[in-house]
Amino acid sequence: MAAPAPNRPGQRPCFMKQDTHATHNAWLGVLGGCPGRPLRRARGAWLLYSRWFINHRALLPSALDAPRASLTLPEGDQLSYYASPDGARVPLVLLHSINAAPSAYEMKPLFDHYRASRPVYALDLPGFGFSERRDRRYSPGFYAEAINTFLAKVVGQPADVVALSLTTEFAARAALAQPSALSLAGGHVSEWPGPALAGYPWRRNP
Repeated sequence: MAAPAPNRPGQRPCFMKQDTHATHNAWLGVLGGCPGRPLRRARGAWLLYSRWFINHRALLPSALDAPRASLTLPEGDQLSYYASPDGARVPLVLLHSINAAPSAYEMKPLFDHYRASRPVYALDLPGFGFSERRDRRYSPGFYAEAINTFLAKVVGQPADVVALSLTTEFAARAALAQPSALSLAGGHVSEWPGPALAGYPWRRNP
């Protein structure tokens, strides 16, 4: 049964559900008996802690044990990438997924495996990793153009491309725009591509 929690003068009553779990009740006691008000205070305390005690300018560690360089895209964005360009076979370009905090690190197993036998490149797509984070619209077309610019200016020859998740769509768009520049050698998609990419020769894995 709900019971009123203690209130200071002038505060509206706060009702909390009684719980038989001792830990839960202990935390409610720490929070002052009413979760709503103390959580607001906790949020403010966290913001202050973040402001004064967390280094928001800390340098990122390198995602891969390989040389890192950057390319200036047509609109001025800086695209960061890792390169192991040695080898005579068809180059391999690795593209990480799109999520809260991706980077070329997602492609580390493939990068490390293939670097001994063929040229391998792993990108930090615009807005992620060491690449520039501009205040701009990050559209599928923009990413497709970035991929094709990288292939033309850095790789310089037809390449195999492996992409993860949503980035597979960006790679497919790039392939439709420049069919001779890349072959989508592999990809993992969470849902089947829609009509916009109907022209790409998709093959379902068994």
